[in-house]
Amino acid sequence: MISEKNRLWSLTCFLISASMLLCFFSCETKSPVKGLAVNPEFSEKSLTDNLVSKLRVKFITSSSFERPDKDYQLVAEAYWQGRFLFKEVLNLNPSTSKWLPSRVYEVEKYVYLPPFVDRFNPETARGVRINFSLSFQEEGRSAPVILFERVFKVVACPPDVPAVVYLDGWRKIERVWPGSEQPLFELWTQRQSVCLLKNPGRTALLMIRGGCHLPDNGKQRVTLILDERRLDQLELETGSFEKIYFLNEKDLGQKPELILKITVDRTFSVSRIYPEIKDDHEIGLKIGVIYFRPI
Repeated sequence: MISEKNRLWSLTCFLISASMLLCFFSCETKSPVKGLAVNPEFSEKSLTDNLVSKLRVKFITSSSFERPDKDYQLVAEAYWQGRFLFKEVLNLNPSTSKWLPSRVYEVEKYVYLPPFVDRFNPETARGVRINFSLSFQEEGRSAPVILFERVFKVVACPPDVPAVVYLDGWRKIERVWPGSEQPLFELWTQRQSVCLLKNPGRTALLMIRGGCHLPDNGKQRVTLILDERRLDQLELETGSFEKIYFLNEKDLGQKPELILKITVDRTFSVSRIYPEIKDDHEIGLKIGVIYFRPI
């Protein structure tokens, strides 16, 4: 039988561990801004790579809060071994120049941790530690005000999470960026591009991120079809885009696999988008990631 002393010791260790875990993922900390505390929190208690997670940031102003005389952007950054995993700008409403003492302000955004953990490498198999920070940044300025810094542990995505399978209508473009030794690859749609999704049979999150790059000042009409049903139709201007959809069982249907079609109304030759590349193939929309995972 377990003695009372050992039972109390086990309970104490459990409470300490739980307290450390809670602090690890939801830590309130003072910031360089007088009278301001910052509390970021991810929607998942255990972070993996290849994961979309909701980042919620709470700002608590005390009675001694000194309101900034300018408006800042809130920038969330995560990096590992000199590589940025994500850099997201969170829009603050109201703006920082309108904040008042003794108030609570919140902002949230979905962030994406790309695949980067090698589960077959003994050095990373149990996870890696990434650097995470929140900062106030003034648009056009290079000196951020660091509000929060922590080191978080990230493990490899579970092996049973199905991958998105890219089928017809895709074009991979190799580009060499200035200062880069290795070529980078971009994935573009053609007039219609198709990929295969495994139906999880329960509510899932679909995220599509990419960029619209037009050689003129027009717009790109993008139609998303999920198993012959129109999911959405977008009117995109030049620039980056992100769309997130929450699909329930009714949306997904009963088929074991789903077909996602992305159709664009305008295509251009690769050479027209990138004059330094001699390629006459037609492309339409650049896709950074298509993410589909049950929640």
